[in-house]
Amino acid sequence: MDPARRASLAVQRCRTRRAPDERVAVYDLRVESGPLSLTGVVSSDRFRRHALAAARAAVDEPVSADVTVLDAIGSPVTTAERILPVRSDPDADAERVTELRYGASATAYDAAGGWRRIRVPDGYFGWVDDRGLRDPVPFDADGFVTTDDLTVDGVSLPRATECEVLGDGRLRFRTGAEVAVDSEVVEAGGAVQSPTGESIVAQARQYLGTPYRWGGVSEAGIDCSGLVWVAYFRNGVVLPRDADQQRSIGDPVERDHLEPGDLLFFPGHVAISTGGRSFVHASGSADAVTENSLDPTAADYVADLDDAFECARRIL
Repeated sequence: MDPARRASLAVQRCRTRRAPDERVAVYDLRVESGPLSLTGVVSSDRFRRHALAAARAAVDEPVSADVTVLDAIGSPVTTAERILPVRSDPDADAERVTELRYGASATAYDAAGGWRRIRVPDGYFGWVDDRGLRDPVPFDADGFVTTDDLTVDGVSLPRATECEVLGDGRLRFRTGAEVAVDSEVVEAGGAVQSPTGESIVAQARQYLGTPYRWGGVSEAGIDCSGLVWVAYFRNGVVLPRDADQQRSIGDPVERDHLEPGDLLFFPGHVAISTGGRSFVHASGSADAVTENSLDPTAADYVADLDDAFECARRIL
């Protein structure tokens, strides 16, 4: 086997050990031949160092490195769009993996053909249309918008948009926009410093009837793990974005001891317990956020999910 091939295999084995989840880590490396050189992009310098060490250990000749480390070039950004789709690749036809909501914080990195790679607060990497990004202003988030009827600079804000509550009845957003509001359209962050299972359920129920949309995290459309993420985020808790990631946190709970806010897991699906056998979830089959039950005597019983139930986790 030629040296470049041996070094490349060593680098890929390193990826399997160090960065197996491409949703939350960037590890796009290759070994060029003659002379050997490690090139590409990684999210962390730790990945670069381990990959270079693995490549050098696999061959009996020098290996140089020309690797872009995203952590070294990141800059804070936000969006003034109501919803900015985040895609798996720099292409408008690529899969929508999540969304950047109005005024949300993100970190921007490298660019490709009018697209910008970003990382959202839950750790997800993806690509957005660069025209939708803007520099944030100094900002101290201490509240959430509680309605989807508030318009700022012609943009209807998503419910649970972060804001800074000013002393004169105005709100400031990370975009720099300010607006005068009535007190009932905002809730101070202090009200969610001690979230409960009931407060998680209350937030999830605000999305009842919302259309199901893969990768969505707003009332314009939401998926199952997006509903979980938003309900907890609105209560001051940032969870991983996807169901399989959410399944890896919290403590296991027996099915007969479910409490409000517990997460119920099924193959490729997650729901929020409302207590007992009932739950709220963004259902692909119902094409909307709905409430259902695992109780065979209940009118909203879903036999398929009852049969497919895998486990439950308690986050709070």
